[in-house]
Amino acid sequence: MLARAGIAEHEQAMREVLMAGRVPRDRARRRVHAAIGLALDLATWRRLTAEEGLSDAEAVDVMAAAVEAAAR
Repeated sequence: MLARAGIAEHEQAMREVLMAGRVPRDRARRRVHAAIGLALDLATWRRLTAEEGLSDAEAVDVMAAAVEAAAR
């Protein structure tokens, strides 16, 4: 249980860093926060690379585009 709490704290810290400097308004902010959460999820990367066959660079491009789209 303690390890899981540490992982959650680490993920929250990463989200805060990635949200820094972004100023989307209310609903857009929630969408960006959610997209960043998706981008930080190991299962997302496994799906994009191992299952869908994308390179790491392609997976980064896809997730960066998703975060940018969420800001609109």
